[in-house]
Amino acid sequence: MAYASVVSLAQTADQLSSRIPGLLSDPTIESLAGSLEYFKGFLDDSSKRSYHQEKVTFCHGHGIEPADDHFKTRESMLGSPSRSSFKTNAVVGLDDDLEKIIERLLGSSSEREVIAITGMGGIGKTTLAKKAYDHLQVRSRFDIHAWVTVSREYEMRRLLLSLVCCIPGMADKFLEKTEDELAELLYRKLKDRRYLIVVDDIWSTKVWDNVTRCFPDDNNGSQIILTSMLKDVAAYANPDSPLHEMGVLSLDDSWKLLSIKVFGANDVCPSELEDNGKQIAEKCGGLPLAILVVAGYLSETARRRESWIIVAKTVSSVVANDPDKCLRVLGMSYNYLPNHLKPCFLSMGAFPEDFEIKTRTLIQVWVAEGFLKAERLKSLEKVAEECLEDLSSRNLIMIRKRRFNSEIRSCGIHDLLRNLSLREAEKEKSLHVTSIHYVSNFLAQRHERRGFNFLSDISLDDSSELSSQVVRLMFFWVEITRLIHLRYLWIRSNGNLPASVSQLYHLQTLVLQQTELFYMYKTLILPREIWNMTQLRRLRLLSRNYLSKPKRTDEGATESVLGLRNLEELSHLCLASCTEEVFSCLHGKSCYIAKLEVLKLRDNEFVGQECRLSDEDEFNQLKFLLLAEPRLVKWEAGSVNFPTLQKLVLRKCIRLEEIPIDIGEICTLEAIELICCSASAQNSATEIQDEQESMGNSCLDVRAYANDESSSLFDFWRAVLD
Repeated sequence: MAYASVVSLAQTADQLSSRIPGLLSDPTIESLAGSLEYFKGFLDDSSKRSYHQEKVTFCHGHGIEPADDHFKTRESMLGSPSRSSFKTNAVVGLDDDLEKIIERLLGSSSEREVIAITGMGGIGKTTLAKKAYDHLQVRSRFDIHAWVTVSREYEMRRLLLSLVCCIPGMADKFLEKTEDELAELLYRKLKDRRYLIVVDDIWSTKVWDNVTRCFPDDNNGSQIILTSMLKDVAAYANPDSPLHEMGVLSLDDSWKLLSIKVFGANDVCPSELEDNGKQIAEKCGGLPLAILVVAGYLSETARRRESWIIVAKTVSSVVANDPDKCLRVLGMSYNYLPNHLKPCFLSMGAFPEDFEIKTRTLIQVWVAEGFLKAERLKSLEKVAEECLEDLSSRNLIMIRKRRFNSEIRSCGIHDLLRNLSLREAEKEKSLHVTSIHYVSNFLAQRHERRGFNFLSDISLDDSSELSSQVVRLMFFWVEITRLIHLRYLWIRSNGNLPASVSQLYHLQTLVLQQTELFYMYKTLILPREIWNMTQLRRLRLLSRNYLSKPKRTDEGATESVLGLRNLEELSHLCLASCTEEVFSCLHGKSCYIAKLEVLKLRDNEFVGQECRLSDEDEFNQLKFLLLAEPRLVKWEAGSVNFPTLQKLVLRKCIRLEEIPIDIGEICTLEAIELICCSASAQNSATEIQDEQESMGNSCLDVRAYANDESSSLFDFWRAVLD
């Protein structure tokens, strides 16, 4: 995408300027920077003007029901041009939703209520609203019924005309009236009458502000139903009432809907087709719109088991080949995204189907890709978190789990939306993700693209003989290091990283994972050249890893290089590798690392079973420290070593005698957590807390747990460890 490319190029220029002093003072480079800023502004402006003007709905028939082109797009999905059985109007899986909406509509309160229905595109919001709108008890309760469907780009006068048209007896005398005259006319016709109005498919709070002034609140029980894909818009209309959020259908309801649409309400599916039919229904992901599209296709397909087996294997293709229905509706959510959110959504296709995506991983991908722009007083990570919440509010991603502090821990994406993201990313040639098990496949795919920044899930394991594998791995790394723009690399390996990995100059996140069998017997060794990777922000080691010491000069002194100066996270480091030279490069006074915020030491063996930090060992930026399963007995450290530490987690420190008492003097320390630690270590933690409370500091939270599962902060530290 043009916008993402401009932002990413600007960040690349900044990175190069850090490696080449005085680069930005060059007139050519300075001019380029100015041009990038200009193009970014231009793209922002053009994006706001690029939305297609859509037709606003008119309601005819004196408010009996909406019968317009837009609604008939929706309704045509319920029928097939060639099979009458597919034209049934049966609705499945909405009984509970409908009951709740009707209960609110028929409530005894005289206050006017706005019932906001939200959910992803194609989930059935309009269908639910129409079923409630047409319900006999509901219709008999209200004097006036009106329905208006609002597009992303709307014209206020036409919207008002749509509503006025729904009121009986208005004839054509309003057609020449101005917008203000129509608003006044509508207000007067609704005044002192109990009305039910449906505002369908609303996209902005501005629309609501403009139209709601025409709806008098006479405390007579009038009601408004509002549908929107955007949670924040739906909540804005009535912040004091709960949103009605629609979820996907269960497998049983999915199959029931599919069966009814194909065979009719009075017929049953032949037994030989039922298993395959349920597989097809399951692959629709509980999205009614997708089920209806596939049902239409099946209604034109021979009712033979062999034919249904083929459909079961190609559900995604069936949906994708019907863009006028399913993908058009889903595509609207993407097309109307602001520029900065589009690349975020496209990157979701990089993860496998039905995959639970950890927020930390997703944010690291976004930051590494370079299409996020830092804001004043906000880090890139904070900007990414806000983008994630924004995509959630637009129903483009699904929240799977939240942490105890309500932050998103993991999320996912519906398979159809994932297909949409892959399709759009392919058009833009903005992303390429590959799961590689054979180098030949990788090379073939690599040369089909113009380049990519994100490479995920690379496995270097196979059943070939060792000699063949060694040759293959060498050839593979030669190819990998040619991807100089690579910024995010997740790799599973049964061997050490080669020194050539340092040639990936722009790499920001490196995730290294060993195979399970290999993990049990050997520790991976990171090459000393990794100290030259100046842009590396996160070195996530998912198993035991040994960090080689920096290179020495002939005189014996540590070579003066820029080092890992941007490193913010270092995990699962084998402490045995922390020699005096390596250790001195990890603390804040070193020129190697001035930004380390997260340090996780796991499965480690301390030399002499003790660790003493001198006053020179300062981790100035460290906010989180984890010691997991060390053979540590004595530990000497204090506030001078960790001046900004916020959380300390000790896991399975069964030999540790005590936590240094001076740790409690760290003014930023918020929590100490011990899981499966010695009784003496727990006692010392309690003493630290008591001492701090005696001095008026009640902010330090100390907790100890006998096992992992009993920890009330289990979600938090497990997410950190993962």
